[in-house]
Amino acid sequence: MLVTGVSRRSGIAWSIAEYLRDVGWAVDATGWPAHDAEQPWGAEAAPHPGGVSWEAADLEAPGTAEGLVTAHVARHGEIHALVAVHARSASGGLGALTAAELDRSYAVNARATLLLVQAAARAGVRRVVLFTTGVHHEAMAGELAYAASKAAV
Repeated sequence: MLVTGVSRRSGIAWSIAEYLRDVGWAVDATGWPAHDAEQPWGAEAAPHPGGVSWEAADLEAPGTAEGLVTAHVARHGEIHALVAVHARSASGGLGALTAAELDRSYAVNARATLLLVQAAARAGVRRVVLFTTGVHHEAMAGELAYAASKAAV
């Protein structure tokens, strides 16, 4: 199983990685501590659950998605599931929105997700779970780049 977005104990991806590990799956996980360090919650010293193979992965870089899937298949012989929980969060309403932040948010939240699915499909993945956003529950006027780019998924 390949799980993205694993970087904080309080995060959804961490819980998913722990559960999958606990029920017997070999779990490879990724996170991006550099992004977390820029956020109000900060980066954690040990950004992954024990017993989970973890690596830092900058999903803004176009080749990262393919590299993660290739490495997972090299370690385990196949990919049973992809669970894409990763997200680039960016504070800022309409007045603070920039082209640079929109580009970064779409690169991580939409492009990387689709490239992960493409690479996993080529490798014969059996299951894909994509996490989007809860923007349909409440407005996220303070995180427009995040909300728009996750909604694209």
